[in-house]
This record gives sequence, structure tokens and C-alpha cells, in this order.
Amino acid sequence: MCGIAGYWKQHAQATPDLIAGMTRQLAHRGPDDEGYWLWNNDQQRGTSWSGDDTAAGIRAQLTPLATAGNYPHHLAFGHRRYAVIDLSDAGHQPLQRGPHTLIYNGEIYNFREIRAELIAHGSVFTTDTDAEVLLAAMVQWGTGCLPRLRGFFAFALHDAQRNTLLLARDHLGKAPLYVLRRPGALYFASDIKPILAACPEERALIRPTAVVQYVGLGLRDFQQQTFWQNIDSLAAASWLEYDLHTGGYEHGVFWNLPRVRQQPAQLPFPEAVGRFRGLLEQSVQRRLVADLPVGFTLSGGLDSSAIVALFAQQRRTGKAPVFTVRYADPRQDETPYAQKVVAQYADQVEHTILDGFQETLAGHWDAFFELQEEPFHDPVLFTDFMQQKHLKARGVGININGAGGDELLGGYPAYLPPYIRWCWQNGGLQRLPDMTAAGVAILENMPVADLWKAVQKRLPGAATVPWSAFLRAVDTSDLPVYSRHFTGILRQKMGDYLLNYWLRSQHKHYMGIPVEPRMPFLDVDLVEFSFTLPPEYLIHKGWTKYILRKAVEDILPPEIVWRRRKMGFPFDTQAWLQAQEKPIKAMLRNDPNNPWLRTDKLLAEYNILTVKQPQLLWRLLCLSLWYQKMILQQPLQPHG
Repeated sequence: MCGIAGYWKQHAQATPDLIAGMTRQLAHRGPDDEGYWLWNNDQQRGTSWSGDDTAAGIRAQLTPLATAGNYPHHLAFGHRRYAVIDLSDAGHQPLQRGPHTLIYNGEIYNFREIRAELIAHGSVFTTDTDAEVLLAAMVQWGTGCLPRLRGFFAFALHDAQRNTLLLARDHLGKAPLYVLRRPGALYFASDIKPILAACPEERALIRPTAVVQYVGLGLRDFQQQTFWQNIDSLAAASWLEYDLHTGGYEHGVFWNLPRVRQQPAQLPFPEAVGRFRGLLEQSVQRRLVADLPVGFTLSGGLDSSAIVALFAQQRRTGKAPVFTVRYADPRQDETPYAQKVVAQYADQVEHTILDGFQETLAGHWDAFFELQEEPFHDPVLFTDFMQQKHLKARGVGININGAGGDELLGGYPAYLPPYIRWCWQNGGLQRLPDMTAAGVAILENMPVADLWKAVQKRLPGAATVPWSAFLRAVDTSDLPVYSRHFTGILRQKMGDYLLNYWLRSQHKHYMGIPVEPRMPFLDVDLVEFSFTLPPEYLIHKGWTKYILRKAVEDILPPEIVWRRRKMGFPFDTQAWLQAQEKPIKAMLRNDPNNPWLRTDKLLAEYNILTVKQPQLLWRLLCLSLWYQKMILQQPLQPHG
């Protein structure tokens, strides 16, 4: 897990100061090492240096290799390393082998199997790193190797023989890779800030559709868009190759989610359960490949409990650290459920309970916005960030968690209404028992307070303020069209917006510590299989994630397996907004000229929004603070 940055200019020099400045923005991602490389397109040679990104340090290393002050290079790479596999200096990047130069962020869990195959083809290795295996695989098979990789990755590869630059990203887009394309130029990085450092004129060019999608629908990272007009993510499961002579490029896709689900007659349920269990076990085992200490986050819910239990089944020596966040409100606290899991596997895990961190958010605005880079939908992200800081303080370098299970298996209560619609369309009254059970499950998953709020919204005088009233200009022509079909919703949320958002947001604050996140439910083999399952294997008689429940019911307490109510990591946004009213209003008053947000309207409606629409209020507040911090680049200094 690392940070990469680079750029190419067809008709201008690539300077060492510029790539060093870009890479400096990634220092938090790679505390263990740094390296740089410039390619002289005219003379067909490369120049590298490492360990010092100051102007004097760069020139001291480059002077013997080039005329002082004159670096006629056209391509530049920068790398910051967080050592996870092979902690020795052998993992230094950029990695050069013959005519090929690689910078890489990620982990290839099956690199040893691929390495053995490459050795059989005649490859010779000098390190035990997955980066060297990736480079050799690209040399041997080209982009044909990408579907073979299991893990996550984003990398840039220069081929001096062909004079090409290739960028690629993993199947689900776990490793971020942002790009800015211009005629005759390309900038790329693991974060957005390096690109803004190289192209400061882009900072004020905000994408209007991103603002509208975020405020109106709570969307971010829809498809590949960012909040900056000209900066996008390289699409997951894709590659982009530039011809550095002509400036032309090709784009390819190497993997897609399966589009056809099987019928029960094709895959009997007991067989499906067995295969699902085997793939999940394989996925957990893959994510234990590391030379740093591994820990687990355990909410007490089904997904994280299943991961901890499957780890415990492997009976490794020593106890793995497991962390749970405890909340003061018993209606939000899953600690008792987590303790049931820990009690069952007391000889395999060591449990640490952490208290919630809600009250500390206001004191971390600047640092957290720097990490997130874009507005985020819910301050619950901060809870996870603080939890990972505690893991790091206790020596954990890698966190294995249950993220992705709901997107993969239809686990959110919001999936129940479209499932009822699917039942009606694919069986009618014959599926009435399943539809009725799903309806009951909807009510069971809705807390009394939320049910009362839903009723209140329909009472006289309960009208809410439309989100569009708070924006200076609104264009809804480019808002996404949601699928109304159960399987279509699953594909959209996994491929177009929800998972994109969660993966990028989580990755950013994890790497701000740094701790590497690993998510067994997002193993590509498990994802492929799960997206071929019949819908009735995902939801059955109102039970979401039914196949997972059956797959792990023999290794978890029944109170975990057969619990309907979801909690996750809660954050009482409404209570927090009320408690922080004074400093928040002070910060809003610092943003009267926001070109997108009607700050005066927001201040006038603050108290009403706190009660009736706290999530909308949060998004509007977050948009204002993001604009002040990331666009105007002024510090946020809240009090309270």
C-alpha cells in the first residue's frame, strides 16, 4: 500500500521540482520510503533519485547525470511507500527492470502463485515483493495479466522500447487513481491534491453536476466524477495506455460484473451455500498475507462477525487483535453482540473496546478535510478514522473488516421494497409469503424514532425545505436514473456509485494514518460468484444476506446470525449539529460568497433543518467547509 504520482508532457519538460512537489502531497501514504524517476524522451534514458524531495537535495543527486538546471525530460514518476510485504529496501520504487519502469500502489495476494508460474516461463526474481511479480507479469502477458491478479492495485508502467505509458486499476477500484488529461499532457496520482499542486489553475474549476448530485441525492463519486471539472478517476477494471510519441491513447476494460443470475434449478441452494463458504474462507486467508501485524474491526453485526469467526477457524498461533467501538446509547451499541463472538473464540482473539469519538470531530476539521479532499455524506466516516488511529497506536498495520457485504448480498433494508417488486414480477401470488415476510422485515428494521419521523413528515405543517432552495443554480438534467429492478440496483450500487464512494472515502482516511484496509467480501472470486446467485438466495422470507447467514450459522452464535436489526457505526448527526450550533454558524458566516451555496438561506433555516432534515443540513455544511478549506485554502478553526 503506497502512494503514486506522475505526469507526462509531450512538448514540455518534466522537472524534478514538480514531481517532488506532487509526491510530497502523498507523504502520509508512504512513511517508509520515497523515490523519483524522470524519463528523457529525446535521449531515451531515465534518471532516478530517492530520499530527499527538497530542491537542493534533488539537484545534488541529479547534477552528475544532467546539466545543472537543465532537465530535458518529458515523463516523471514519484512514489511513497508504506511497506506491508517484504519490509526490506528491496521494495523501493520506482522499480526498474530493463526497459520497464513501474510505480505501484496495492497488494497482490496471489503474487506467490503468479511468481511460480513466471519462473516456469523463465523469469528471474531478485526480491520477494509483489511489485516485482506485477512487473514481470506485465512483461510476460501484457494487460492480459490483469484479470489474473487477486487483490487491489493502481499502477503506472513505462515501456522504453515502445515508449508507452500505461495506467491500470483493480477490478473494483479499491486502489484510487485520479487522472487529469489535457492535449499532449497527462497527470495522475493516488490522491487529488498532487494534481492540484501541479495544476493549481484547476482548483477553482468545480463540476456543477457533482455539487447537485451531492446536495440533492447524497451522491459522491458517481461513476468516475470528482468535484473538480477536469479530474476523474480511472475506471475500475480498466487500463489507459498512451503512445508518448504521438500523444494518442487506448482505453480497455478487463473485467465486468456478471450480468446473468442463475436459476435455482441450475444451482441448488445447499451447493451454493457450500461454494459461498469456501470462497469466503479463501478470501479471508488471502488477506492474511502480510509482513505487518493484522487486526480486525468487529461491530457485532453479521458481516464483521463472520470474518472474525472464519479467521478463528484457521487456528493460527497467537491471538489476533479485535476492536469494537462502544456507544453510550444502548439502542446504538452492538458491543454485547461483539462480546458474544469474542467469547466463542477467546483463545484466538484479543478484544479491545473503544469509546465513541463523536465529540472530537469539531477539533479535526482541517486534517480530515485534507484527507477526504471532497465533501462526504456523513460524519460517521470520522468515527471509523478515529478507530483506525487507535488500531495504529496499538501496533496494527493492516485492518481486515466486513465492508462490502451489504452491497454484495442485498443487505440494506432499502433492498427489501425492490425485492418485493421482483417477487411480484417473478411469481405473483405464489410468492406472497416471501413478500409479506419482507414487508414485516421493513418495519422491524425501522426504529420507532424513524417511524415517527416518517409519520411526522406527512402531518399538516410538516413540509420540509427542498434542497434546491439552498443552491444558487440547479441543473438536474444530468442526475442519474436509478434502476427500479432488484438486480439492477445491486449492479448500480456495486459498480456506479455507492461502493465507489465507500471505497475511496475509507481508503483516504485509512491511509492518512496509515493503516491498510482489507475487505474479504470484495474478493473478486466471491463477487463474481455472488452476482450469479438467484435473488431468492440473497433475501429469503425477509432475511437479507440469507446465503451468508446459512454459510456461517455453524460458527457464530444464533443471536448474531438471526438478528434482523442493523446498526453499523452510528453517528447521531442531529444531536451533534445541535450541540455544535454556535461554532458551525460562525464557520458558515465565513463563507458568504460561496458560488454554489446560499449561505444566508442556510443560516436562516439551520434550526429547522436540524430537526427535520439533519442529513441535508450536514451535506450543506460540509459543502461550505470543503469550499473554504479545499478551494479557498483557508484554515478552519472551529470552537466547541
